[in-house]
Amino acid sequence: MALDKSKVAEGLKDIRTIYFGDKPSQDYMLQVQFPAPYYPKSIVGIPEGDQVDSTGLDALLIVIRRIISQLSSEFRDAKDEAVRRSEQANPLLRLAMADFVSTDKDILQAARYYALKAFYGGSLKDNDLSFQALAEHKLMQETFWQRDDLLLFNPETPFEVKGVWELGRMENILELAEHSLITFKTGNLSEQIAEQFGTFDADDIAYIKQAKPPAILRVQYDVSAADPKKFQDLRKIVVDMAHAERKPSGMWGLTEPGAALMTYRLIAEVCLSSSPKVQDTIRTYQAEGEVTPIPDSFPHHQTEPLGKANARYMLYYCYGVTDIPGEHLYSEMPPPFDRVKANLLYGILDGTIAEPHS
Repeated sequence: MALDKSKVAEGLKDIRTIYFGDKPSQDYMLQVQFPAPYYPKSIVGIPEGDQVDSTGLDALLIVIRRIISQLSSEFRDAKDEAVRRSEQANPLLRLAMADFVSTDKDILQAARYYALKAFYGGSLKDNDLSFQALAEHKLMQETFWQRDDLLLFNPETPFEVKGVWELGRMENILELAEHSLITFKTGNLSEQIAEQFGTFDADDIAYIKQAKPPAILRVQYDVSAADPKKFQDLRKIVVDMAHAERKPSGMWGLTEPGAALMTYRLIAEVCLSSSPKVQDTIRTYQAEGEVTPIPDSFPHHQTEPLGKANARYMLYYCYGVTDIPGEHLYSEMPPPFDRVKANLLYGILDGTIAEPHS
């Protein structure tokens, strides 16, 4: 197909339109549909310098869809001006709302090309197209991670100047979004997140860094050879999301330890590639903890357990219920029968298997 940016955008079949007003169906499709792999050489008109693969684009697309499916309808409201501006600036967010079944395969390929070009203005071959580079790119910070539901820290917070406390607002929201990425290697993840909150000083001004708290947490996890954390260690965390409160003395401070406990559950993990020739791989989970079967033929599906030696992961958590009966029995690997079903669905999406008729 000839490249035409506007026609590519028009050609994306929107899940929000197909399942209008039906959030459960939208959420389900966002979670179980996986696109055919990005193959730039199949797109007519791409300059030679842009005919390069991305190790992380497809995995990021899946992560965005998984996160959006966990949030309220307002986060994806196509009539909301902030949502529309974000999707225009970052076409990957618009693509994330596409139906992979009814959208033409060539359109999906071209849409991913335009999504990548929004990250980098020059030739794509000269840029880092890995998952981490794309996921933490300034474009993602400006259009996605700085949204209220995704900020770890509350911009509205008490300040103390010369003994007088007042409420103010941190102006650099982009910086807050960047700092909302938690880096973790060993120890207790929940405690390390809680340690981010407290009273700090800057330029003779005391301020309280308090939890937003977010609906989604994002964590960069570097596996420690001496103390590797596995799936059962990281599938659920309980974090003290301390927030500011006025004390009886009239001073401001954080809530008492343990007073603001919140449970977060792992919904996506990406094992980052160690080489430009190796794909970033992904595994996703339902909010209750069950793994989502990803078809074997999808090149970005993760087949190894979490916590591989010397690996780096990006982990994504959603706010969830405290306890689920039998949750300790959940495996990070899907049963063989579920993989068969996933392979069948993927064949339908890829056009290699006819969709069954009812």
